[in-house]
Amino acid sequence: MEELITTFHIDWKLMLAQLVNFIIVFVVLWRFALKPLMRNMSERSATIEKSLKDAEIIDQKLKATEQETRQHVSEARAQAMAILNETKKQAEAKRQELLVRAKQEVEGVIRSAKNQIREEKESMLVEARKELAHLVGLSLHKIMGTSVDKKVDEQYIKDRIRHLK
Repeated sequence: MEELITTFHIDWKLMLAQLVNFIIVFVVLWRFALKPLMRNMSERSATIEKSLKDAEIIDQKLKATEQETRQHVSEARAQAMAILNETKKQAEAKRQELLVRAKQEVEGVIRSAKNQIREEKESMLVEARKELAHLVGLSLHKIMGTSVDKKVDEQYIKDRIRHLK
């Protein structure tokens, strides 16, 4: 074993120092970069899941509203049978108007919910990218120990973000 150490010029003090350096870098990255990032991503995932559940609830309410609308229409038809032809024509026109309006309102609610979910997702992604860039910059400064040229910093951060995509 000693022959191997002398052949490769292995210094146990340097190996120990490298191990300590590695542990320090790993702990710093874990504590200040990975752990907060993972926490934020899980919070965002929970928010997205909540938004999806809310969208499902809205969809269920939409179906209930459509069922109620169908029920009202059938009642209107039963009453229209007993009334003169002119009243029947007016009730039919009113029913059509209510259906169109209800469908438009429902479509508007669904469209706005989908837009809201999409906007929240986009804003979360933008925020996550900004935060990731900031964390990469902080990590770069901590790893290198000193600040390098700002253009080099920005280019490195952009490369890291592009690599993570």
